[in-house]
Amino acid sequence: MSISLSGRTVLVTGVSSGLGEGVARVFAALGARVIGVARRADKGRALAWDIERSGGSMWFVPGDITDPACRQAAIDACLARSGRLDILINNAGVSGVLAAVGDYPAADWSRTVDLNLTAAFHLCQLAVPLMSAQGDGVILNIASINARFGVTKMAAYCASKAGLVHLTKVIAAEGVANNVRANAIILGGVLSEMNVATTIAMAKSAAGADREPSAEALDRYAGLMMKPEEVAVSLAALCVPEARMITGSEIAIDRALTAGAAASALIHGGAAALLD
Repeated sequence: MSISLSGRTVLVTGVSSGLGEGVARVFAALGARVIGVARRADKGRALAWDIERSGGSMWFVPGDITDPACRQAAIDACLARSGRLDILINNAGVSGVLAAVGDYPAADWSRTVDLNLTAAFHLCQLAVPLMSAQGDGVILNIASINARFGVTKMAAYCASKAGLVHLTKVIAAEGVANNVRANAIILGGVLSEMNVATTIAMAKSAAGADREPSAEALDRYAGLMMKPEEVAVSLAALCVPEARMITGSEIAIDRALTAGAAASALIHGGAAALLD
């Protein structure tokens, strides 16, 4: 079975780079009408132009989804373009500062939770009634492997992504009667600006040094990561009618990190160190 999203209208947040950009490109190539939202207007407009030039359909809405006016503008764009909203992908997010709980800045906590969790909640509030009236709809909330386990100095990110997982389950339970599906994506190891920047910051913090990694090290790091377009195809498969039984789930797209690949490498590496 080939994947087709022809005739479907999808709203994607955070389309200026990374997974959001990958989703916009892949979903448009599969026939969807894409409405994309991002703060970086220049990148968003360039993406929309490129997709349209390639024969796809994308409309860009500039703005910050923590702003109620931006959220409403995105929903209005969906209705203006097609009169419906079939798929919502809450992808926009921020990792926040690296700080221990006792030192975590209150303003950064609020900013991280507002974007990663609260804004997604409000978009779901706008989307669910439309999807319920249609008798059909899919919500994919992009969470993280950090929703499964705590990472030191990342309290706001971990908490917000864990909250997003449980928000998704409530939406799924409430949406069954109207065929509104919701799944949380436990994402890990996808190449993006945010992940690269966060990993570099973590390396500097661990090393106690402010030097930059070499180009060779960054290339090795990028080679280990999943490409946004690869993840986007997996997400598309969850949006087709044949996947209608999948709802309320935590679906890991992480190349077995949460299944045990990372822990196995750590444990076996520690055991091997005994022989050094």
